[in-house]
Amino acid sequence: FAEHAGAPGVSFPGLDGYGLSPTINWPVLRRTDGEYVVPVMHDLVYRAARSFRFDAMQAAGKANHDLLQNVRGLAFESFVGEVLRGTSGAGSVQHTDDVLHDTALGKRCDWVCVDGSGGRATLVEAKAGHLPLKAAVLPTPEHRREYVAREGGIASAVAQLEDTAQAIREGRSYLRPKAKLIGLVVIDGPQIMLNDEQTREAVAAALDKPLPSISYQVATSDGLVQLALAASTGDSMWERLQTKHRNRPDRYAEMHSIKLPPGVSSITAHPALKAMAEELREIAWSGLAQPTD
Repeated sequence: FAEHAGAPGVSFPGLDGYGLSPTINWPVLRRTDGEYVVPVMHDLVYRAARSFRFDAMQAAGKANHDLLQNVRGLAFESFVGEVLRGTSGAGSVQHTDDVLHDTALGKRCDWVCVDGSGGRATLVEAKAGHLPLKAAVLPTPEHRREYVAREGGIASAVAQLEDTAQAIREGRSYLRPKAKLIGLVVIDGPQIMLNDEQTREAVAAALDKPLPSISYQVATSDGLVQLALAASTGDSMWERLQTKHRNRPDRYAEMHSIKLPPGVSSITAHPALKAMAEELREIAWSGLAQPTD
């Protein structure tokens, strides 16, 4: 176990003091007496969802890196679309290509959620890129600006929201040109400080403008699920986002801070975690956790 703790996958130069836990990568350990133990149950439950990207990159190798990134991006875009379609408060969920005319200029976001009769809409862009470990562990202004401004980062996503909003305002869509719009960027991975003032300032700097023309919020995939659950009763998703963005300090808070309706649990309702829980129960019931060669 000590040797594994020093392996390249969990040990990084300059970050020795941080002490990355090897149980994140190897949650099940075999003791010298042949028994299997799980030191941190949380690491086992989240293993598949948390580490799939890194396992896949290691298996694919450098030659297939770009292909894997494209596949991940398409898969994450589809995942976000499925969550939105399963949200009763999201309204009519449509791919942006079905909303904008062919004459629309600029880049497009992924999804448009039309609320009610078309007078309000949420523009959604999904980005599968993770926050680099360097920026997560050492969130200096420089590291955060580098992440926000890079290709496929938050600034790129906001720019796509801006272009889509502009096309709608110019009448190059099937929506009303004066429809009330709000943006949502969904980032894959367990990241934090996505809506804080420092990140928003970095986005504005990358776009080279004081403020984006469209109000927006940023969420992780778990934050998206939290938003979807919150919009399952009462206010629509557009209203939830608008309320969060309008009120300080809510604007700068993480998306998972949104209050859930009574009796709704994010753990039991999250499709990935629910599937993981069922798999773990089957393993325990079948006795596969017993010592074996």
